[in-house]
Amino acid sequence: MARFMFRHQPANLLAIRPLLGYDRGKESDTPGKDGEPAVKQFNTTGLCIPEEHYMVDISQRLKEIKAMVDAGMYFCINRGRQYGKTTTLEALAGYLADEYFVFSLDFQGLGSGVFQSEGTFTQGLARLMIYKYELAGIPIPQKYVDECCEINRKQAVEVGMDEIFFLFQRWCKESEKGIVLMIDEVDSATNNQVFLDFLAQLRNGYLNLKVV
Repeated sequence: MARFMFRHQPANLLAIRPLLGYDRGKESDTPGKDGEPAVKQFNTTGLCIPEEHYMVDISQRLKEIKAMVDAGMYFCINRGRQYGKTTTLEALAGYLADEYFVFSLDFQGLGSGVFQSEGTFTQGLARLMIYKYELAGIPIPQKYVDECCEINRKQAVEVGMDEIFFLFQRWCKESEKGIVLMIDEVDSATNNQVFLDFLAQLRNGYLNLKVV
């Protein structure tokens, strides 16, 4: 499995993905039955919530990762299932929030049909951005939300992947804060030519932003 994170500050991008384990902790501060503290559980089925699950202290790891973000590095980290990759990304998003605009995408939200062509994939990414804006309240500039809507009004054969990357690049240049783009659950797209093209354009965008 792989998670990516791409960072712009204010003219470059970055990618990462760490891992996490479990730890024995104290009782949760969240009230349980009859007002008693809820007993924490070991979680191996998805995102860990500090108030509900046993977790290791990853504060030092977050500091190390942030140093890579601050340095403008572009990288990815791969690890097997249930090592806490999503949990770490969630914690990292909060850790970076004061200094960066953190924008997370999850490829689990893309069906297999999205990978049929460059156009369908680009439209899928645009829809994810719209969903983030409308359902999660992510403050994406309205003009870019409108552009995502326009991308989805076209026929897929009329859409190029460069449209979404041009949008990203303009957003990065105009943002007062550095932008961190996290992409989770990308393993569902591995060995797919459209996804490989997507990675190539990410690298190209990263290099271009560093020299613009």
